Amino acid sequence: MPSKNAGGKLVLVFLFFLFFDPYNIFSQSQTVSSFFPDVTINVSNDPSPGYFFLAAPLSMDTLHAAYLAAIDNTGIPLFFRRMPFPVLAMSLQQDGRITYLSLKTDYLYFMDTLLEVIDSITTVGYDLNSHDYAVTNDGHIFLLGIDIRHKDMSQVVPGGDPNATVLDAVIQEFDEQKNLVFSWKTSDHFSVLDGNENSDFVDLTAGIVDYCHVNAIAVDSDTSILISSRHMDEITKIDRRTGDILWRLGGKNNMFTFVNDTLKFSHQHSIRKLANGNILLFDNGNLHNPPVSSAVEYAIDEKQMTVTLVRRFNHHPPVFSTYIGSTVRMKNGNTVVDWGNVSPSLTEYHPDGSVALDLDFSAHSYSRQVFKFNWQPRVFYTGTDTVDFGMWNGMDTLRMNLPLHNNLTDTLMITGVSVLERSFFVLDSFPVKILPAGNKDIHLGFYPAVVDWGLVKDKLLICSDNDTQRIARQVVLIGRKEDTTPPQVSFTPDSAGVPRNAVVRADFSEPVRLSSNTDLDYQNVDTLFIFRKDNANGEPVPFDAVVSTDKMHVVVTPVDSLEPDQTYYIALYHPLEDYSGNVLSPASAAFSTGETIASSGKLHRELITVFPNPATGRFTLYFPDASRRKVTVYSLTGKVVFKKRNILTENYSFDLSGRLPGMYFIHIGSPDNLENTILRIILL
Repeated sequence: MPSKNAGGKLVLVFLFFLFFDPYNIFSQSQTVSSFFPDVTINVSNDPSPGYFFLAAPLSMDTLHAAYLAAIDNTGIPLFFRRMPFPVLAMSLQQDGRITYLSLKTDYLYFMDTLLEVIDSITTVGYDLNSHDYAVTNDGHIFLLGIDIRHKDMSQVVPGGDPNATVLDAVIQEFDEQKNLVFSWKTSDHFSVLDGNENSDFVDLTAGIVDYCHVNAIAVDSDTSILISSRHMDEITKIDRRTGDILWRLGGKNNMFTFVNDTLKFSHQHSIRKLANGNILLFDNGNLHNPPVSSAVEYAIDEKQMTVTLVRRFNHHPPVFSTYIGSTVRMKNGNTVVDWGNVSPSLTEYHPDGSVALDLDFSAHSYSRQVFKFNWQPRVFYTGTDTVDFGMWNGMDTLRMNLPLHNNLTDTLMITGVSVLERSFFVLDSFPVKILPAGNKDIHLGFYPAVVDWGLVKDKLLICSDNDTQRIARQVVLIGRKEDTTPPQVSFTPDSAGVPRNAVVRADFSEPVRLSSNTDLDYQNVDTLFIFRKDNANGEPVPFDAVVSTDKMHVVVTPVDSLEPDQTYYIALYHPLEDYSGNVLSPASAAFSTGETIASSGKLHRELITVFPNPATGRFTLYFPDASRRKVTVYSLTGKVVFKKRNILTENYSFDLSGRLPGMYFIHIGSPDNLENTILRIILL
């Protein structure tokens, strides 16, 4: 490794990548895109840790089949398995087993901690309804079944079919030994007239009458369950001991008064009982005007028989999912919403309703339910979940060993590893074999010559891949270098004629935190700024602020549109520091608005966006207008890898798929070079 006297920064960087290019070392590993196609990250604002569990019943891209997957917040799969049949609802149970439904075999399957199928179960006497299931902590299993009966509907409604097929539902509970202990049928408790005839899916004169369409089940207590009947717009609470209906919420037989919610819910999915006693559901909104989908939390008062809207999680712009969707509450209070087969695929919300993560894989597949868990496969272990290299001495490569242990009774093949931050690398060649129940060290290096700040963090992905499967683990990598330079902040906009719908952006030169060594998050970021009319003593402007996952950007969005021809003042007044303890100096900016909501036509940096970011090679720049621009993309070494003049559209797409992974800089300028913006993008 060259010393810091190698003769200049560019020479040092060049030699570093020449001799220690991790992506050449790792080239024997299959690419991520061969296991899980591109994921577009629209928003990433400090999402919770963990992995999204996906089960794709089919692919909308003929190159990719049905699959089970667990992906991280950047779309990288930790687990992926191509499946020979459509699958649904992969979830993690309390005992560590993973469950999923098969649309082909009509069974619920159980995988052990080594991801091998060890058990299965299906309904007794009825075909399985594969919409949903529930597993309790004591091992009881609830399945949905389909009950088909024939009925003379001409005696029920004018024009009814004398020999109609009516679709009813069955709920069956099995104990931990898989004995059937409870069975309940909708035909014993519901009327075929309970179906909502305003629905496109309910026709009481048709040959097949699907009047209830039970699509979700949740355990409410030791003595009760909740079911969702989509075509009745109803949530029903049922006594597990007697089968009696305890209450009905929504639909024609609603027993509750709705408080603060005139919209209510329509054609819902995914009923959940929350730890606070509330219920959470996915409101498809088919019969709303206009149709729009959302996730809704209600507080239920069973004594006063009221249901109060706590929060409705809407997407901006609105999303309408016709017949799919789910939602789940995480232990940290975040809410994950799966939008089904539309775009985006899923959104994670903070408890205050702000977006933590918004990602999209709808171009190639969808998952009918999405869960998120703090989980890693146990097929092999790493000796630690975090490798800390400590402080770099400014000259030498720091080295650490990472032990791996194979938990299988067969030989395990580690096919490759990958990182995003080029300061970290692996000194081994791959593939590497680990004998049954055996151990193996992989050798890691840290050389942060190209990094401009003190704390360097990344995740190492260790993969065992074959033609149909990936099993991987992630390890956090941490290293430090000497840093005595205080961070800087710049505000945009800082000029006149700003559009009234503008947002304010604070860009930091490096990751920052509170001076109390506390990370920035959605809760404390609002306390950092003063936003006022005219000056520091002016009238306060209500706003919401979000911090990016890398802690380098904060976007301040006014609650209402700004006033025309008004001066605004924004200041960072809370002490911040970088991760080396260097204190950020106070800073402020002022700008004034114009008359219009639309863009003024100037190159406002805060209105230029690039996504997805990170990207696998393809990404798009979005501009506020179609003014003439030139774009140049540089590598970290300063090499021009792309150049385009005279871009006249409001969006422009790039394809840098052949480039090495890492950080690149996008320079956007006007033809006269008077306006310039530099954005960063990470290529995976």
